[in-house]
Order: sequence, then structure tokens, then C-alpha cells
Amino acid sequence: MSILLIVPAIIGWLAGWLVNYLADVLPGTRRLSQPACVQCNEPLEWKEYLLFQPCKNGHSRKVRAWIVQVVLLSASIYTWLNPPAKIGYIFGFTIIIYFATIIVIDIEHHLILHPTSIFGSLLGLITGTISHGISATLWGGLGGLLIMIGFYYFGILFTRIRARRMKSAGQEADDEEALGQGDVILATVLGFMLGWPLIWLSLLLGIL
Repeated sequence: MSILLIVPAIIGWLAGWLVNYLADVLPGTRRLSQPACVQCNEPLEWKEYLLFQPCKNGHSRKVRAWIVQVVLLSASIYTWLNPPAKIGYIFGFTIIIYFATIIVIDIEHHLILHPTSIFGSLLGLITGTISHGISATLWGGLGGLLIMIGFYYFGILFTRIRARRMKSAGQEADDEEALGQGDVILATVLGFMLGWPLIWLSLLLGIL
């Protein structure tokens, strides 16, 4: 058993490289490009990047890079030992890789990018159809879309009312919105994966 765990360990380490790479390049270029130092934008050779070496100006990599590597390696081993029903290890771990990329980019840049949304939609359609059939998958996606659109426009209305009240009280207005269009797309992806009616309960718990 311990020897067989080498396989998911290697896959997990490679997945960590992938998540770190996507989180480093997509927010800035919106495409697959050569990695660069996030502090000085100095291009990094692939050997330097994969071995976590400092850039030519001496800037070290983020601690996040090592955290992602350890988390993905551990998640790969756990998913290997406890594969999700119906979708198995491959699709199960692919979902983990996808959401790891979403989480890292969102924490660091407050963005949910269109390339990740497109990939997530395809992944959600496939895994959802395998898990609970095409009908529940499509209804789940539609439900997630409509529910989150409702929250999105309610958030816009609430923000405008709050800004007006702050201005009338002589305070500096804060017009930052709690939800963005990326959140709506992500809710649709989750709807595909979870299906109907589980998506509405999941969104409710997530919002709370």
C-alpha cells in the first residue's frame, strides 16, 4: 500500500505545480505564458520556477507556493484512498485542482476569471452527468445561475442604499459590492456539479 501511494503523491505534487503556475500567470496575462516573479516581474526560467528558486533579483517565492504543494499532495493521497462515488479518483481530484486554482486566485486578486469559468462549466457538466444524470445537472446549473443572479442584484441595490445613507450622514461612501459576475458563474458551475435540488441548500449554507 505504501509503495502504491507514490503514484498519488507524484500526481499531487504535479498538481501543485499546475495550480501555482495558473495562479501566477492567469491573473496578469489571462493566458498560459512564461512565469515571472510576482514582486519584480522578472521572467523565470522553468528550472528556477519548478525548483522554487529566487528570481535573478533575489526575490523568493511566496509561502503560498509551498502550502499549495503540500495541500495538493495530501488531497491527492486522500482522494486516492477515498475516491468519490461514481466519479472516482481522476474526476474527484480534478475538481479539487479546479477549486484550488479558483480559491488561490480569488484570495490574492479577488477575481474569478473567464478561462477558469469555462473550464469549470465543462468539468461540472461532465461530472454532474456522471453523478446524477443530465436532467438534474442542467436544472442544477440553471438553479445556481438564477439564485445567484437574484443575490447579485439584491447586493447592488443594498450597496446603493447604503452609499446614499452614508453620504447623507456625512460619511465617506463605500460602494464596494459583495458579489460579482464571477460569483454568478461559479454558482452555475456548482449547480452543474451538485445538481438540483442540492444546489440551493449548498448556496444557502455558503452564503451564511
